[in-house]
Amino acid sequence: MGWIPDDWNIVAGWLLGFVVANCALGVWFRRRGRADRATIRRYMAEGIGPVAAAEQVEREYYTARVAVCALVGDGVVEVSEEGVLTAVPGAPEPAGPTLRALARCIGDRGPDGAKLYELRREPHFEAYRTALAQEKTGLRWFAERGRVLSLSAGFLAGVGMAFQSIPAGAPVPFLPTDDVAAWVLAQLAVWAVLSLLSAAWPGEMTRRWRRFNEHCRQRAEAELARVSPATLAAVRRREFEPVLLRAPRGSRRPGRTDGEGPGDGGSWADDVDTHSCGSGCGGGGD
Repeated sequence: MGWIPDDWNIVAGWLLGFVVANCALGVWFRRRGRADRATIRRYMAEGIGPVAAAEQVEREYYTARVAVCALVGDGVVEVSEEGVLTAVPGAPEPAGPTLRALARCIGDRGPDGAKLYELRREPHFEAYRTALAQEKTGLRWFAERGRVLSLSAGFLAGVGMAFQSIPAGAPVPFLPTDDVAAWVLAQLAVWAVLSLLSAAWPGEMTRRWRRFNEHCRQRAEAELARVSPATLAAVRRREFEPVLLRAPRGSRRPGRTDGEGPGDGGSWADDVDTHSCGSGCGGGGD
């Protein structure tokens, strides 16, 4: 490095190593994303279904909502004001394996119908979830660990140049001294600068493929727009499983009164039931 002062050779070498490490990360991540880019090009050319688009955007809750609204929009399923989904007799078979599986699962429920939250957990809808897993885009959701690896390379460069320069007696760049304390401060300054450069890499929780994700969101939102706001609100009314609130310990049981009989708060049987049996007593109820 004839164009670099001799006193700077060690520093320049470690900084060059940091640059090379980041270039290598870029090439590696570029090659790893080759299959994803090919998949995106195929979807952009052939089109993407509403369920796969919704799964690419937000997964479970959003995907179930879009899938049900697609069936409602096609006249395959109808939804009551309470959010109960029932199949429409004689309706045409929907397009796509996931929607067909979902329509069959809802139809098998008969007049009792189904609720939106059941799609994600109930064993009855296992066929729908299996078809959904096969229809997923398969694209990786989040960015690579480039920022962490680049920060590690920057830390190694800062520490390495200091540990190599101190025994060699090399002066600190821009300072006419080779004092150890000065090298420690220089190391921290280099680490701070390289950390700022490493921040150019996206974080690990950053979503990949922004333009494709936006395309998928528009596709899914178009499916939701096929139903009226009132229908969409009815679908979402049963989006989450209801939570049964447990009465506080020692509180009065429903139906208990202050009079005599089984509802009497001073009954010894209630005291035994509450404090002696606990959860170990066998009962005949559900």
